[in-house]
Amino acid sequence: MRTISMKKLLGILFILFAIGSFAQQTITMNSSTNGTTVTMTGCTATLYDSGGPSGNYDNSENYTITVCVPSGYPMELDVTMNTESTSFDYLYIYEGTTTTGNAVASRIGGSHSDTYSLNSSCATFVWRSDGSVTRSGFEIQIRCGMECQDFTLVPDITARWNATEERYEACSNDALGIAAHGVFPNNDAPMGYHQSDENLIWTWSWVDVNGRHEDSGEGQCAYRRHRAWSILHQFAGYRH
Repeated sequence: MRTISMKKLLGILFILFAIGSFAQQTITMNSSTNGTTVTMTGCTATLYDSGGPSGNYDNSENYTITVCVPSGYPMELDVTMNTESTSFDYLYIYEGTTTTGNAVASRIGGSHSDTYSLNSSCATFVWRSDGSVTRSGFEIQIRCGMECQDFTLVPDITARWNATEERYEACSNDALGIAAHGVFPNNDAPMGYHQSDENLIWTWSWVDVNGRHEDSGEGQCAYRRHRAWSILHQFAGYRH
């Protein structure tokens, strides 16, 4: 009797970050917000210098502000700078709610654009300008970072399990049913999205007389035939 060996089912999870629909928040760093902490109402905000989105900052500014995304998320920043050189006008960014936190960006300015990922839900920004020459300043896009959803993959394979060889086996004419489902112990919170079998991507690998094969798919069940036997692939894909 010819047998076909099958490796244990391997599911690979890709998660797309999804956030509830909130209007983008605008925060301005000026004398009225100096020394304050702003907790964002959603997961996206833009932090501007005192000139806002279309004006220049002023001379001799010395401002500090702390901004926090909703609790449970890390923070990501897209920073665009247009200032005098860092000898004159510059910005510091620290993780956390004080300037004693890890310095994510130190004395940045001039023509500068970069992305920063923080290990904190809050960031403290410190801005300094000298006594002459101003430019359009900075624009900082602030957003929640991605928190990966915990999961456990539970396979369901209609084939004989060979404990000695640690493999599934079936006769060459047998139909093999392969399926799986995920268990998501932290679904919906605090990440803010719902994870299910229908928004996973699966990758399957197996071995037969012709060697090792791998396939993947998304969304719904699919049937693939391999010579005299068939395998049911249950695929699930991500959704935006």
